[in-house]
Amino acid sequence: MKTFMFRCVKITFEEKRSVRLDGGDERHSVETIVSVQFEQANELTGPTLHGHAYMSLSLSDEEFKELGYRVGKVYSLSPT
Repeated sequence: MKTFMFRCVKITFEEKRSVRLDGGDERHSVETIVSVQFEQANELTGPTLHGHAYMSLSLSDEEFKELGYRVGKVYSLSPT
């Protein structure tokens, strides 16, 4: 099984605000979406592997805190 290595290259936080009316009352909410972008950290070589690989994740603020991704660190991805 081939393990792919990805380096975290960019983390973007986007705050989404919304307002809705509920029985005449305004309800305000704020949601933070975190986009984590990766690029390949090792060279893809082999009979069926070539080129470049990129990956992006969209996470909630809580998921991002739990997973702890950091720019510059290398992470592995293994198919299951």
